[in-house]
Order: sequence, then C-alpha cells, then structure tokens
Amino acid sequence: MKVYTKVYNVNKSLMPYCVEKNISFTSNNVDEMWDSLDPVDKRLFFFDLAAMDWQEFWLFALKGMRVYLLNDPMETVPQGIKHTRKLWIRKMVFDSIIWIAFSYLAYIFFRKIF
Repeated sequence: MKVYTKVYNVNKSLMPYCVEKNISFTSNNVDEMWDSLDPVDKRLFFFDLAAMDWQEFWLFALKGMRVYLLNDPMETVPQGIKHTRKLWIRKMVFDSIIWIAFSYLAYIFFRKIF
C-alpha cells in the first residue's frame, strides 16, 4: 500500500499544475543538431525518436521509476501480481452479485408491469 500512497500523493500534487497549464515543447536545436551530424555520428549517437521502439522504452522506464523513484524492488513483482489477481477476482465476484441482484429486481419490476 505504500507504493499506492506514493503514486497518489505525486499525482495529487502534480495534477492541478498539469491541468491548468498549456505546455508545449519544441526541439528546434535537437533537429538542427541531428541534421548537421554525418551518417557515422548518426549511427553512433542514435536518437531518432520516430524510429525508437517506444514499447521497449516504456518497459525500461517504468521499471526504473518503480525501483528508483518509488523504492520498490523488482523482487516484489510476483507478490504484486498475486495481490492484483486477488483484487480482480473480488471485483468480478462483487460485480456478478450486483448484476444478479439488479437483474432479479428488474425481473420482479417488469413482471408486475407486464
């Protein structure tokens, strides 16, 4: 639960700033530098964002955030997966009970009308 609390607190403190501000980023200097590099340097210092594998990037970035920002070691991943699975099962059971109860009430209501 400490991880959830940390994420919640960070989100709570940053959300008003992100919602109220209109942020735009430009990369003119980076584009000019990339255009000025010769092909050997472009291969050596590869940072073409259009050709980047973003799925792999976010996989490593999220692991790094987990370990270094949240101080949550990767050894706790199996425990977290088990916990998430238990929560999902509880949610499915609860949703099923609510759905069955609602269906039964609708059946009783419409049976009296028709």
